[in-house]
Amino acid sequence: KVARVNEIYAKYLDALEGLPFLEILPVKFKEGEVALWTEVLSKDREQLMTFLASHSIQTEKFLPSLHFSKHLNNQGFFPNSRIFHEQGFLLPCGPGQSLANVERVIEVLYKYQTQRVAA
Repeated sequence: KVARVNEIYAKYLDALEGLPFLEILPVKFKEGEVALWTEVLSKDREQLMTFLASHSIQTEKFLPSLHFSKHLNNQGFFPNSRIFHEQGFLLPCGPGQSLANVERVIEVLYKYQTQRVAA
């Protein structure tokens, strides 16, 4: 299963490298890290997630950052945490994900890029 999730991550990494609206968070899978999730950042997150959903592709936002929890009464400023909170989401992944599904996600992301450029 570790090899499978790393294979899925590598496929996304290779295919999506040139998309300017998407940043894949690095996983050093060649050095032994396990790509449990394919985590990405996008300033277009809301529009992009809506576009993917319109093509029956499910995504999930990152869990809320702790510094936004009111019960912690946090007074600090955490710019990186804010970026993850506002831009982070997961692409379909996991050991049960077929490579055909991953390829379809990649195709739809390129379709988004084409529509984005045309607008």
